[in-house]
Amino acid sequence: MEIFSKIYSWFVTYPESLYQFLSGLDCEMVEESNTNQFILIGFVTLFVSAMFCLLFYFVRHSKYNGFLSWFVVLLLDAVTSWLVGWEICKSNEGNIPDCFLYKPGTLDLQIDSMAYVAFGFSNTIVAVIWFLLFSVILKRFSTDCRHTPWKSIWPRH
Repeated sequence: MEIFSKIYSWFVTYPESLYQFLSGLDCEMVEESNTNQFILIGFVTLFVSAMFCLLFYFVRHSKYNGFLSWFVVLLLDAVTSWLVGWEICKSNEGNIPDCFLYKPGTLDLQIDSMAYVAFGFSNTIVAVIWFLLFSVILKRFSTDCRHTPWKSIWPRH
């Protein structure tokens, strides 16, 4: 499942050493000695985005089928995905080797709490993209929300 590592490499708003640790590289960056955390983060983010999108499009609520309701669900997905990314990074805090944790030759931290916050924002970007893709796919099959947030590109017959 290297696809998730590839997706998260496009949105690196956090230190490169955190990316290397989460992708499972060892200190020599030659082989993957740790587990690839992007698989867990990617699947959880994909699942959360799919569930929010399914809830919006298939729970009967014709009075909530406007753009504002869709946008609120998108924001809930974004906040939840930020928390997922932040929490998984925070839970691995004690497992980060010193070669990733400190800048080479110094005792200056390169992975700190702000790195986890930045990774949470990267996870939010990925979640919003998943939500938009699911919206394009699922809106066609919705009875109440097939025109939310934009008119359908597929005619419904």
